[in-house]
Amino acid sequence: VYDCINFKKITGVLEEILTLLNTFKNEINYRQSTYSDLIKSAEKHEFSHICFKNESICLDCKNPNIHKVFNSFTERIGTTDVQGQIAICDEFTEKFSLLLNQQRVKEESKLRVNLSLSFLGALSVVIIFI
Repeated sequence: VYDCINFKKITGVLEEILTLLNTFKNEINYRQSTYSDLIKSAEKHEFSHICFKNESICLDCKNPNIHKVFNSFTERIGTTDVQGQIAICDEFTEKFSLLLNQQRVKEESKLRVNLSLSFLGALSVVIIFI
């Protein structure tokens, strides 16, 4: 059960990151927002796993791979012109979308295993009582 909860949390983190990236890309594309404006706009969203402190973006996730990619994004965003920023958002949207798809496949296989084990356990109990 813990693994299922953990898998769902990771999926939620990745979905939030993709929402943040989409917000940033729209702000950059349509308003040509500065880094400070991006943070202010993102703070309006109610993120569960992303927080903002002193114009820094923090992530609440224990997965080192996700943290590494996220930190790479936060180091690069706000360092180039508008077209460069849009390219950074597109690049990391692709990376996080891939991670999300991989996570969903893992969740699905884990769910199948848990269902199979539950069925076998229930069948064993029935056989014991017969």
